[in-house]
Amino acid sequence: MINSGGTGSITAVSSLNNAFALANNNRKVNAGLPGSGSNLPADDLSGARVLTATGTLSYYRQAGSNASNMRFNSSVWDYVGPVGGVNEMIVRNRYVVTLNGTTNSTTVNITGASVANANKCIPFITGILTNNLSSINI
Repeated sequence: MINSGGTGSITAVSSLNNAFALANNNRKVNAGLPGSGSNLPADDLSGARVLTATGTLSYYRQAGSNASNMRFNSSVWDYVGPVGGVNEMIVRNRYVVTLNGTTNSTTVNITGASVANANKCIPFITGILTNNLSSINI
């Protein structure tokens, strides 16, 4: 995926309310340049993926990063069981959280998201964008 981001088509999921995408990469959020094992700055390895339509995965990268294609590997999880089933996954929302190095945690207000018990909610990080140019201690 180039640094301006883009989209990819996938087999359509049942509903955006019951599906989400997760990163499969083990180096930050993308796997770097195809065929390369070299160290890269954090901004080049940062990125995110979001299920933006039932058949579309959208990718985001840091605008000033390496313009070459970077490898993104993703898994799409789709609940296909009965509505209200004991293992039903319900996506309450998709949030963007901004951290700045000083503030390294945040609380997202989920009021109005029909959450009966916040202790039963599991947040998933689907990407990290950074403009950090260092490849050390990231």
